[in-house]
Amino acid sequence: MRINGDSAAWLTAGYPRPLICRESWLSLAGPWGFCADPHRVGTRESWHAPGTLFPDTITVPFPPGTERSGLPGPGYDTEVVWYRRTVTPDELASLPEADGERLVLTFEGVDHTADVWGNGQHLAHHVGGYSRFEVDVTEALTPEGLELVVRAEDPRSDVEQPRGKQEWRESPHGIWYQRSTGIWREVWMERRPALAVTALTWQTDLGQAQVSARLALTRAPRPGTSVTVTLSHDGEPLGTATTACLAQEATVTIHVPALLNRMEWPGLLWTPSQPHLVEARISLTETDGDRTRSDEVVSYTGLREVTTSNGYLCLNHEPVYVRAVLDQGYWEDSAFTPPSNEALREDIALARRLGLNTLRAHQRTPDLRYLAWADRLGMMVWAEYPAAYAFSHRAVAMLTAEWARTVEDCAGHPSVVVWVPFNESWGVPLIATDPAQQAFVDSVVSLTRALDPTRPVIANDGWEQRGTDIVTVHDYGTHPEELRANYADDDSLARTLTGAGPQGRRILLDQDWDGRRPVMVSEFGGISLATADAGSWGYAVVSTTEEYEEVVGSLLDSLYASPLLSGWCYTQLTDTAQETNGLCHADRTLKLGEARTRDLLTRGARAFRTHLRPRAITEVPALDTGQPR
Repeated sequence: MRINGDSAAWLTAGYPRPLICRESWLSLAGPWGFCADPHRVGTRESWHAPGTLFPDTITVPFPPGTERSGLPGPGYDTEVVWYRRTVTPDELASLPEADGERLVLTFEGVDHTADVWGNGQHLAHHVGGYSRFEVDVTEALTPEGLELVVRAEDPRSDVEQPRGKQEWRESPHGIWYQRSTGIWREVWMERRPALAVTALTWQTDLGQAQVSARLALTRAPRPGTSVTVTLSHDGEPLGTATTACLAQEATVTIHVPALLNRMEWPGLLWTPSQPHLVEARISLTETDGDRTRSDEVVSYTGLREVTTSNGYLCLNHEPVYVRAVLDQGYWEDSAFTPPSNEALREDIALARRLGLNTLRAHQRTPDLRYLAWADRLGMMVWAEYPAAYAFSHRAVAMLTAEWARTVEDCAGHPSVVVWVPFNESWGVPLIATDPAQQAFVDSVVSLTRALDPTRPVIANDGWEQRGTDIVTVHDYGTHPEELRANYADDDSLARTLTGAGPQGRRILLDQDWDGRRPVMVSEFGGISLATADAGSWGYAVVSTTEEYEEVVGSLLDSLYASPLLSGWCYTQLTDTAQETNGLCHADRTLKLGEARTRDLLTRGARAFRTHLRPRAITEVPALDTGQPR
């Protein structure tokens, strides 16, 4: 597929990597041959050999066992699965080849361990179900095309590997859901020069009126290689800069004179209410003798800074009151794989229309298109990582490696405002007393700040936190007086943070409450509206919509009434499997309707008038128009 235009055109077309767009690409979504391998005989019997027939057909990228995969039911959800697809000469012809270019195959997610063959050659081995990986298939091509074979292994009972909300028992229970074995995100191909941009992050310095782009390259450049970055907004040029590339990483700093005038900031900076984006063109040029090759990339950024100050998360040095919802990113018929690019957009647009300004992408790495839609629609995102459930040297190694990849992939998106590497001590159950587990969490927090010093890091969301930039509390009290008592004043908040904690875990491990860091209730609510399904689950269950509205509203009002909290995150956006505690049913229809739900979530903002709060806080963001931006 060839696309012309700005970065929005690529996103609308479903391009899987919206920050680094190249004109020629090919989606490999659709039918693939499939074979479950419950007895692990495929490797011994050389199922990767060309021409081997697989008995079933699966629709990629939907995981086996889901309705959308075409292979529903537990019989296909085995620990080892195989895939086969031939990329035909006609398909390859849609990616015209230039001199010296490479053909690169990208898997956005294969859970958990993947091996890839091309025309019988073993090309790649990848460990990590939540990180994308690339495979250079150039040398494997033949005139007949490219026969791809993928073997994926995802042990059900391995609790040392990052699992997030994926079930380890035979059937989903509690707050855990169906697994996503094998390919569960997009598979696609592109042609690109041998020297090309592989990663891109942006940083805004409002004080210096400049923007920096950090680029990672496929290899070390030859002498004389340079990169040019050009920025524009609404068709008007903002700035351009050219820098020599001396190593496999290059940083280009672009002076933006328009930022010198703070009165112009509202029309330039990215905020949830005004998500302005800046278009970027990147040209990486390398000279080899008489030949010059260029990698031309379309990208974008949002000009904004994220800090914490005076007890608030701040965007562009103005305090923001966080109104968030927990987003499991799960669909009934496709598990953790979105049904479509449009489905990703609609979830974010829905949250936007409800008056929310933040999504917590819970216990998964976010799809990069999800982040791109959040960039465009004006939604802040807390980027999280799926937990393992056991602490071991192997678990440490896997989480650390994949988290570093996640930060690199997501850091370029302006919507990402907070990093959350750990949740509720999952994978570090003895952090309160075990020095090794404490050191592990401390080291990952420090690693995150080293990779990205521009965003706050929540050390261990919910409780048992050391060195966290934002103090977060999980409080599933089901009566409003329980929440009101915990956050009413300085003394009650100090007891909450340094005592037993609402869920029986001390919140702050490293020090007493100092009153300076932001405090947010980052999980609460979880009220289930009973249905005919006897398996419905929630932290409390009510039987009518009137009771549901009263209970949820009273809990929200209790948090809004606190003069000390700077935000909250409600559990959760949608009903998910047996966990029926969403604002929406699983099909995304709202339990109370859009107007009533919006009023429920925002009416408590009136309590701000009874507290001394910064007037710069935007209580309710502007409504989304429903149109692509």
